[in-house]
Amino acid sequence: MSNWRRFGAPMVVLALAMVALVLRLYEVQVTEHKLWAREALGLVRSSRVLPARRGRILDRSGKVVVEDREDYVLEFVWREFRREHPLGAIAQARSQLLGRPVSLAEADANLMPWALELVALTPDDLDGFAAGGGLPLKSVRIEELGTNSDDRERLARQNWRRTRARDARFYLQSLLGLTRREAYLLRKKERERWGARDFLTRSALVRPALGALGPDEARAEFLEEWVREIAAARERLIDLSVVLSVESSDRMECYDELLVRLEVIRREVEDAVADDLFSSATGFSAMRLSSDNLERLDLRWLGRALVWDQARLVQWSSDRGARSGGSDGFSSPGFRLLAGRVYSRLQVAREQNPGRGLADRVLDELLRPFARVSANRGAGGVLDWRAVDSLLPLDELQSALEAPPELSEDTQPLFLFQTQVVRELRLPDDFQVRTRPGSGRVLWGEQEALLARALGLDDHADSTGRTGALIGLASRRREEWSPGELEPIEVLLGRLDRAIQERVYGTLGSRDTTWALAPKRVAEALELRDHLLKDQSLRPRRLLKRPPYSLVEAVTRFTEQHAGFRVSMRYERHWREFDSGQVRALGTDVDLEPQPLFQRLIGSLRSPSMVRVLRERDDLARARELQAALDRKQGDFDELAQLYGSNLHATQEIGGSGIEGYFDFELRGSHGFQESIGLAERAQDRSANWSQSPVDGEDLILTLDVNLQRVAQDVLERPEFLADSSADPDWWQDPVGALVLARVDGQVLAAASVPSRSQSEIGFVGQDRRSDDQRLLYRVQRTLRMPTFQPPGSTIKPLIALWAMEYGWLDDEGTRHLLDADESLVTCLREGRDQASGYGKVRCSSTLGHSYTLHRQAAGSGRIRDMALRDALPHSCNAFFSWLGQHLSVQDHRDLARRFGLGTPTGVRVFEGLKEESPLPRVGLVEDRRPGRFLEPLDLASATFRQYAANGLVCIQATPLQMARAYAGIATGQLPTMAFVSQARGVSMLRPPTSLGFDPQNLALVRGLMEQVVLRGSARGKGLSRETLGFRVACKTGSADICKGPVPDGKGGWREGMRKHAWVAGWFPVQDPQFVFVLLVHDTSATSSHGAVQLASQFLQRPEVAALIQR
Repeated sequence: MSNWRRFGAPMVVLALAMVALVLRLYEVQVTEHKLWAREALGLVRSSRVLPARRGRILDRSGKVVVEDREDYVLEFVWREFRREHPLGAIAQARSQLLGRPVSLAEADANLMPWALELVALTPDDLDGFAAGGGLPLKSVRIEELGTNSDDRERLARQNWRRTRARDARFYLQSLLGLTRREAYLLRKKERERWGARDFLTRSALVRPALGALGPDEARAEFLEEWVREIAAARERLIDLSVVLSVESSDRMECYDELLVRLEVIRREVEDAVADDLFSSATGFSAMRLSSDNLERLDLRWLGRALVWDQARLVQWSSDRGARSGGSDGFSSPGFRLLAGRVYSRLQVAREQNPGRGLADRVLDELLRPFARVSANRGAGGVLDWRAVDSLLPLDELQSALEAPPELSEDTQPLFLFQTQVVRELRLPDDFQVRTRPGSGRVLWGEQEALLARALGLDDHADSTGRTGALIGLASRRREEWSPGELEPIEVLLGRLDRAIQERVYGTLGSRDTTWALAPKRVAEALELRDHLLKDQSLRPRRLLKRPPYSLVEAVTRFTEQHAGFRVSMRYERHWREFDSGQVRALGTDVDLEPQPLFQRLIGSLRSPSMVRVLRERDDLARARELQAALDRKQGDFDELAQLYGSNLHATQEIGGSGIEGYFDFELRGSHGFQESIGLAERAQDRSANWSQSPVDGEDLILTLDVNLQRVAQDVLERPEFLADSSADPDWWQDPVGALVLARVDGQVLAAASVPSRSQSEIGFVGQDRRSDDQRLLYRVQRTLRMPTFQPPGSTIKPLIALWAMEYGWLDDEGTRHLLDADESLVTCLREGRDQASGYGKVRCSSTLGHSYTLHRQAAGSGRIRDMALRDALPHSCNAFFSWLGQHLSVQDHRDLARRFGLGTPTGVRVFEGLKEESPLPRVGLVEDRRPGRFLEPLDLASATFRQYAANGLVCIQATPLQMARAYAGIATGQLPTMAFVSQARGVSMLRPPTSLGFDPQNLALVRGLMEQVVLRGSARGKGLSRETLGFRVACKTGSADICKGPVPDGKGGWREGMRKHAWVAGWFPVQDPQFVFVLLVHDTSATSSHGAVQLASQFLQRPEVAALIQR
């Protein structure tokens, strides 16, 4: 009996413990088997994506223009810095002891004093601090908590003293720089209570090299070496800051800048951890509450967990509240981001559930940000707005609070869509999107009013109008959006959120009341603290791309000396060919850093669109599911490789513009995948590693030539000044224009455009006669684009002449309309002293008239010469072509333009209109096709418009590439398909030309007259003769007024006149056309004969062009 009394109770306790253990083992091994097996699997199975190289881009001769290279990237890892670098350890240890954030700059300013304070502590000091006692530091005294032991223990627990003491001890030992063996000995001696010696003395005594010395001597020796190491670590950090700085060369300024950058990263890490802890405790993001509502919650637990003081906690909550929408509810960056997600989801929803009506899709996606995860889903997993009963954060907040406020039983639904009446409302399956003619603005009506009613918006023009605009956005099929385009979505989201925030504010009651979260929820969230801190602080942040090799060598070879900094390898796009860097602005030749050749034409890379990321989300979720699967077959591995190979990843860049964007499918390879498999798979005799090698992207071979492009760019950037009084000196001091050189079969050899730099790059901000906005506007690829109205002027006249001859408006002499015998012959003559020469509304460039000037030139002529094509085309007589254009119908003009490719695709977007492999619409290589007013279905049958059209004025426009295509058609009789890329994936991208169908005799006549332009016409004596170039050229000049502006007055000053576009287009050699060229001079006061022609001569005289003829 006495034995039972003595051992009975312990045996009962032991028996109960054994029962509990058995039950837990059963739970782990049976009911939770899959969970723990998966966790164990994660410990022995690791995987990574093997990135593929992007294909190279080569010029026509095989020179590499752009390629992927493995590049070094300098990264910063906060966890490594705070654990291993003296500055990080001091800041963290000090933060733990003071219970508030201590910045890196503050720690650096007190580096040695604070370091000595820390190492002067003893283990007993930290134990006392952990139990709630005080801590005597020289710079500050930390008071003990409470007045008695019970209070002290309670407050110590509440203030996380034990955890803080543990972390402070870790950082203190890290600060001492002990080896693993020394740290073990230190912990062992600490358990043995090695007297009252401080950490510095203890560290000295465990260092083997100092073992023969006494305690005082060892301490002094250790201290001297330790101080040197801390000073050296600081110097290395200063040296690193100089390399990283881009704004200063002063060492200490660079250092201060680096400390600020590192502090920002530290705050980002802590903010992310706070976000995750808050979400875990409440069930929703902190950004779902406004600042006013966040202030009503008791978040001191969050501050204590992260060692924040009240100021830091307020900063975090204010920042999160501001992102939710702030006081106005809908003008924050947070809603701009949400609007982008809603728009992107609308694009994806159309593909995933095409049978769902547009109105339903709009409501589904508008309400998705406010719906709980558990909200019912309809067919295909689509959120059904009619099933949304619970709204974030209203319902989650009720369950997250320790003592939630009581809700009134008669509380009405917040939104009309929550009522049964509206849920039974039959919204139209689709909307007929209507726009106001000529304005492009969406009209609204009864359908839009129904949607506005479902959203609970006021039934007035503003609300219904915004709803109509939203319908227009939802109906659009485009992945990207422009700034401001999503404003209707932003506003509607903001109004929904504002209503929710007002309901939350009213529910929480008095402003003076703060609400505590449920202790169980908080405790469960805090269990994740250490994991979240580790996860967030281990994520590397990029500091510098392509660091100098000396820095790479230092960081990689001496890792322990650069704690927190690491070098990684990534594929980066490298340009191999550059321009000269020489430009002209405001009459000054400036030498700048060379920039990549073809930069605007080849384009750039960017991150994947949000639509693309959402579209592939299910695939990547499937890939993660396969990664975590316990039992996998070979088919699973194949599917995993396919999923990771074909989909994008967070850090991957894709083609965003130009050739990179349009041929992204060909250039982007397929990623590989590598996995170290688990123990279970090894037991099945599988190899320890499984991998799928990446497949690199295919190379592109351009039609473009590096040397010719560089020459074209140089000629445009720094043209030689002209000794011509009629030239525009202003343009030659600040050139704007474009130049195209192509083979007559459509292969573009050069496509140059200026300006290529902004004012800020040149350094003339505020001094240019143009605003920087204009200069940026002009920096587009002008060979493809028309940023302003761009009439081709007289360069269209050969097209008009050929069409008129082909369809019987002119005889083979080009003299008159054959079918109208009563039509008088046209003359170009000045009719009075105050009258200009011309025909109808169009004035001619010859003051006295070509009929008069040519009569004087024609020896023996007895009368004023009537104009014929043989004179009108070489001399560019506007009167003749006005007369001719008036006789052509509007339909003639439209058919002519389309026959020569004006206003239609040139063919550089080679896949346009074809069924092809690319799973997504192609972006990049955008070209403007706006042909001009007379090609639109408007009533422009007036004679005046037809006169202007025949002279390339007022109502027609074209790009240089379109004109190059048209002139290649005249030179060969076949309209080519233009191309920038000759080969992709080993397949030719060149397309055969199409016959224009013109009579060879008519073509020969027009070609001959175009050579006469150089021999006796508007380009005579301007540098295009055979004697100057070494080969024969046929061309046509052209000028077109674009706006009023200053023009030279001939006396060194300026007068009001007309600014122009000046053109010259042609081909060479005449006897066997091989190459076509087009040059555009934008915004000049001079006609083509006094600017554009001479500029073309400068280009055609370059040796690189002459070499084309020799080849």
